[in-house]
Amino acid sequence: MRSRYKFFKGYLPNFKALITNIWNSKPTLPHLSYSENAEDLILYHYFQSKGVKTGIYIDIGANHPINFSNTWLFYQKGWRGVTVEPLGKLWLKHQELRPNDISIQSLISDSDGSEMEFFEMEPHEVSTTEKSVVDYLLALSPGYKLKETLMLKTQSLNSVCEQLNGEQIHFMSIDIEGLEGKVFSTFNFSKYKPMVICVESLSENGNESMNKVLDLLDLNGYVEFAATGKNRMFEYVKA
Repeated sequence: MRSRYKFFKGYLPNFKALITNIWNSKPTLPHLSYSENAEDLILYHYFQSKGVKTGIYIDIGANHPINFSNTWLFYQKGWRGVTVEPLGKLWLKHQELRPNDISIQSLISDSDGSEMEFFEMEPHEVSTTEKSVVDYLLALSPGYKLKETLMLKTQSLNSVCEQLNGEQIHFMSIDIEGLEGKVFSTFNFSKYKPMVICVESLSENGNESMNKVLDLLDLNGYVEFAATGKNRMFEYVKA
């Protein structure tokens, strides 16, 4: 808990500045956030300030289609995109509740067509491909349980982007429990340039992975503009 407090404290000035900008510009904000830490409201304001009323998203590790979703608010506002979720029961909920999205059941990794272990946990929000994370959680609390170990096919982030047939990607939300660095290592930044990338920043093996993500985003023209206690948000600024 202490490390998470220190992380949030480090980004508190940026968050305060963002809230001040929201207040001063008096945007038309929705009343309800569905994200874990109001990331959807931060992103909604960002796109309002850029004049983007509707657009395209990609949601990797989408989990439940509504609860704790960074994209459900946008879906309600007429946005559309691709959601990717490995757990079959949640993927079916995406198909049921978000029929205008492209819903994919898959793991996301650095290549297409390979197989990876996937550890389905209770609660399902902490399911992961990392055995070290499973071991950590099981030792942390009896409230965490390993429900099932699955072998699932993988897709690359590039393959997911191809589903949009060249349409502009306005934002990409990625929550894959420490695999972000591996996934971004083969991502074609020169072909696909999301306006905003939102990346989970808190996972038990996340420091090394996040450092790799930060290096790749910086190299490819992305600058951080907001952070919460769970996610960091980057905008593309290099023309």
